[in-house]
Amino acid sequence: MISLAACFYSAEDYATLLEISDDRESMCDTYEDWLVQFMKTKTGLEEENIAVTPVRINLDALLKFCKDNKLKNTGEARSKYASHLATQSNKIDVALKLNNDKDLIRFN
Repeated sequence: MISLAACFYSAEDYATLLEISDDRESMCDTYEDWLVQFMKTKTGLEEENIAVTPVRINLDALLKFCKDNKLKNTGEARSKYASHLATQSNKIDVALKLNNDKDLIRFN
């Protein structure tokens, strides 16, 4: 199954996201509208056997990622950031699993 990281925002952050985004005109006007669109997209992808993992986005960290990578804060950049976060999380999970497996071997 294919897996996809998707940006997820809090209701409290959404107004700020609109203010700091370079593609504001293509975004939903309200958090509620965005959430409905997010859920429709997630459901549609899952029906196509694509697992969607919501990744909570910290706006300050997003802006730093965009600046460090010389990207405008657009949907494409936000998607890249979510993928980056998911990749980092997967690397940590693998490292923890490897360490746990070593510990199990050591104590068995």
